[in-house]
Amino acid sequence: MTVLLTFADDQSAHLDLLKAESRDIRAALRPLEKKEFIKIQCEESMTADELTAFLLDLKDEITLFHYGGHAGGAALRLEDADANAKGIARLLAEQQNLKLVFLNGCSTRGQVETLFAAGVKAVVATSTPIADPKAKDFAVAFYDALANKRTIRRAFDIAKGVLEMKYRSTPTIEIVRSIGFADGDVHAFPPLGGLRGDTEGVEMPWNLYVKEGFGDEILDFRLPSYRKIDVPTLPDIAAAMPTNRYLMLVLSEMCQYNQDIFSQMVEMRRGDEVQKDSSTYLDLVVRNFPFVIGSQIQLLRQTTAADADRLEQLVSTYIVVGQTLYYILLSDFWGQKDKMKFPTTPDFLKNHGNLTAETLPMFPFFEKISDLYALFPEKDNLFVPEFTQLVINLNADGSPLKAAIKYLDILRGTFRTATDLPTACDRAELMLSVVLKEAAFLAGYQMLTVRNIELDNPRARSISYELKMAPLNAVVHTSLSFYNDDIYRRKVHYTNCDSVVLVSGNDLLNEENALGFYLNLSPFIMDKNTFLAQPQVDLFLFAYEKADNYYYYALRHNVFIALENEKGTDIVHTAMTRDDFKEGRNITANAADKTDDFDAVFTAAFGTAAIKTKVDTTPVFADLENQFEQFKTEFA
Repeated sequence: MTVLLTFADDQSAHLDLLKAESRDIRAALRPLEKKEFIKIQCEESMTADELTAFLLDLKDEITLFHYGGHAGGAALRLEDADANAKGIARLLAEQQNLKLVFLNGCSTRGQVETLFAAGVKAVVATSTPIADPKAKDFAVAFYDALANKRTIRRAFDIAKGVLEMKYRSTPTIEIVRSIGFADGDVHAFPPLGGLRGDTEGVEMPWNLYVKEGFGDEILDFRLPSYRKIDVPTLPDIAAAMPTNRYLMLVLSEMCQYNQDIFSQMVEMRRGDEVQKDSSTYLDLVVRNFPFVIGSQIQLLRQTTAADADRLEQLVSTYIVVGQTLYYILLSDFWGQKDKMKFPTTPDFLKNHGNLTAETLPMFPFFEKISDLYALFPEKDNLFVPEFTQLVINLNADGSPLKAAIKYLDILRGTFRTATDLPTACDRAELMLSVVLKEAAFLAGYQMLTVRNIELDNPRARSISYELKMAPLNAVVHTSLSFYNDDIYRRKVHYTNCDSVVLVSGNDLLNEENALGFYLNLSPFIMDKNTFLAQPQVDLFLFAYEKADNYYYYALRHNVFIALENEKGTDIVHTAMTRDDFKEGRNITANAADKTDDFDAVFTAAFGTAAIKTKVDTTPVFADLENQFEQFKTEFA
């Protein structure tokens, strides 16, 4: 799958931003090329002969064709000639896998009918002259969105939104991408019939035209984020590793979404590529899932005996996987809620108050994922598009995922009475591995905790943002620690602060633009120490609501141990104050439970009133409580 980027300038009417457009589009697409999902062919000084050679040599390989430069309704200006639109259309018609032609020059709408007649299925074209800065910004925003798993339809809408945000009114046009052909004037053409297009006039000259009969095929098209690769066959490790052997098999699917994992499975010895010791592979599973899930798999590593503790941890891992996926989809749903019109709020969105410490382990998270997914009116707007296939597999009769969930749902209510523990552990691990295989797409995302964000706006450089953040699926770092290098912290985009967020991509060093697309997972997943101003990372999941407080459990133990809260540090809630933490009080001894007994004991012992210290009763998690209250209000 090839993206062909072509640009041509005219020194007598120089376009200052043409090279910047080329550079920034390639930067947006480079992560997909790095993972070998796509190929990029780019020529910044395209001649007629070179364009002909590209289109012939890449027959049936080109998926997207982009032109940036001077243009009109009947031609594109190349470096050595004005290329006739009919001739280009005939060459493009030979590309059987072509999805879209993007003509980023002035008044290119006149070429749409010619392209359609030749067999091209979709065109982004302009209805008026376009200014050079707007042309560059629109194209970069479009390809940035495509690179972040957005459909063509959604990427086009995002690009329009970026321009509307940056240019609230149409600026005076000084340098435009026009070659001034009379037949390039949009008014010389009748309305285009049989097209699905956008006609907003001069304020938004770009239009997306789709040939009749190809609407869904084109509008729902995404660039690939999955590519089947051959992963080394894992050796027979049953004898050496009687537990966790099924979990190791999940790696193969994880590699399809994050091919950097494969490079961690092999090493070079005397010039030959050989497999690493397969006993280290479970580390890769732990480190390449979001830490919310990875922490539970790490606990499975520590329970090697097929006993009651291991069975409990297997069930706990299943619960956390379902809960994490549900909270990701719920966060996305909440973020898009304004675009959705409900006559009444679906009942299950009101029922989070039914979650208690007793009912949480049996909450049907996967069932709710399916229910929630059905409420999205436009599935191509999903932040994580892989949920579509997940839900299909959830509901498909005879699918391994449906069978695995059915088994594990029964097991989590009966595992404490299991008698044949070795068999129960073996089967539970197998079924859990099926669930993790379906969630392997999370290896293609990065979960981050973001503390504060600083704006850097120097006089002679472009604006950047410095984010104090830590990766929560530790691909780069094996422990949860904050980025210290400027190259990681400084970004061209920012996210929400005091939040746990999910971003497309998993290599923030090479995917600078990934932060342009993020999903805020607060208040459902939180880093407790963000609110305590402590340097470590300590992740908690929302558990339940009780007496108008919102309770979270720690991920350092399994779900059942955390909910029991025997150490007094595994459950926190939104009414806790800084004094509660400072004085080591747990949730059963919070500020509301304090009495004057301390003063009475002190007076009896020393004959004087207790020495008063400054009391800090500031609620630590007030922001999270406000977010929950807003959620409840919006879905009341």
